[in-house]
Amino acid sequence: MPRRLLFYTDAHGGGGAEITFDRLARAFAAAGDSVIFAADRRGATHGPGSPGLRHLALGPGHLRSTLHLARLLRRERPDVSFSALGAQNLKHLCAALLAGRRRRCVLGVHGFAEAEPRRFAHAFYRLAPMAAGLAAATVCVSDALLADMKRGWGGRRLCRIHNPVPEAPHHRKERAEPGLVLALGRFDPVKRYPDLVAAFALMPDHTRLAILGDGPQRPAIEDEVGRLGLAGRVALPGFVDDPSSWYARAACVVIASESESFGLTAAEALSHGVPVVTTDCGGPPEVLAGWLIALMVWLI
Repeated sequence: MPRRLLFYTDAHGGGGAEITFDRLARAFAAAGDSVIFAADRRGATHGPGSPGLRHLALGPGHLRSTLHLARLLRRERPDVSFSALGAQNLKHLCAALLAGRRRRCVLGVHGFAEAEPRRFAHAFYRLAPMAAGLAAATVCVSDALLADMKRGWGGRRLCRIHNPVPEAPHHRKERAEPGLVLALGRFDPVKRYPDLVAAFALMPDHTRLAILGDGPQRPAIEDEVGRLGLAGRVALPGFVDDPSSWYARAACVVIASESESFGLTAAEALSHGVPVVTTDCGGPPEVLAGWLIALMVWLI
């Protein structure tokens, strides 16, 4: 029997949590379920449309979008509703309470509290013990994040489910470019891209660095590129909806973040057969260890 599912986050596409929800929504719809992907604002969607999947924009304003979501939950009565990101988790829980659907409400934690700069989103972490007790379940996307949440929340209805990664569509061996170093992600301070550019300046002259994404730190990254005279070796192509061709060309992928709750970039790179270099920042080392264990099991 088809299930009725609702996914709710900040936008239709964009960051790692939005990409993950888009993939999940499309996969459930492709399996025959009736799926709504609700977001506060429209954005770039990932992949082709799917039968059985509806995209809805709730509109700006925290109060307006919360009330809109409550009406949607009351009208559609999904078997389960899922949310991701701090502000959206808080609004989802409030909407579920208003609609009498809190026992069908699953919250998703995709980031560490200290990495959340927005005041309203950070309020979710302050209210986390109460939120975890009211919702049906709270999902963390890595063991590192789960351990961090347990230290702050206790252990009420917490579990870990890793983010999904699709099968790589390209054959990297035919297209890899020696010397191309790739980084991906929103241009936020936690990603430490200016530090990455400074470290890349020590690399041999034949190497090149491409950083895919966009965000408020673009001017700081561009300033560092100019200061070090790397304009001919560092490219900032902007946000790329499907980075598969970049993974296929890359000699390696680098993650320089201060913290990462999961590390979708690491998982995607490994699925394309691309080596990953990462800081000890939470989720990515866990992803690398998981792939190493899987390889050892396969070899045995």
